[in-house]
Amino acid sequence: MDARERNYVESVRKAYSPEGKEDDRYVELRKLEKKIKRPIEILGFFLGIVGVLLFGFGLCICLGAVEIDIAIGIVLGLVGLAVVIVNYPFGRHLLERRKKRYAKEVLDLTDSLLNIKE
Repeated sequence: MDARERNYVESVRKAYSPEGKEDDRYVELRKLEKKIKRPIEILGFFLGIVGVLLFGFGLCICLGAVEIDIAIGIVLGLVGLAVVIVNYPFGRHLLERRKKRYAKEVLDLTDSLLNIKE
């Protein structure tokens, strides 16, 4: 039996044995990390899309594709550009705040997992 087959057999054995289940704390750590990062990612995508759409619509107005005053196009383009530029630093700031808020829970979970593994 080669190494790949052996790994497969061991993974099947772990799946059916009661003590072979993933450690609940490990699963909790993964969920907590998703809980910290996922809202920031969603907000970043949303703000990026809105900013690009505003910028593009303002550009269309400035180029004459839409019959609206050119000043409105310039304002919309600048607002869209501002949203896109501010998106990354704003997301990093929010992520740092969320990391500080959940730092104790994450550190407690990682400490308990590392002590078991050693």
